[in-house]
Amino acid sequence: LHSFPTRRSSDLDVAAFPAIWEEPAGLTIIEAMACKIPVVTTYSGGIVEYTDKNSSILCNKDERLEKELEENIIKIIENKKLSNKIAENGYKKAKEYNLQKYYEEFCKIIDRNSES
Repeated sequence: LHSFPTRRSSDLDVAAFPAIWEEPAGLTIIEAMACKIPVVTTYSGGIVEYTDKNSSILCNKDERLEKELEENIIKIIENKKLSNKIAENGYKKAKEYNLQKYYEEFCKIIDRNSES
């Protein structure tokens, strides 16, 4: 999962992914978390299945979205303690998504369907 652009990613203060559609599974969010980059994103589609309020900052998709994104990006940049906490929690969360986990989940689905 570490295919996030690493050329200068260690210099990033924050990664913002403001999905305004029902994003099914944007891997760039997981990749950013795997690089210990704090993430600001939206409550949208599958995003909330692989990140949460402890591993990212989630914004509502409403008329305040633009302002909420701005406020939270600034908050991450100015508050190093919060930035480090979100980055570390995001990193731990991203580690849950690996080939072994996908394989195990796939096997569970196959087993469940073969019992029918």
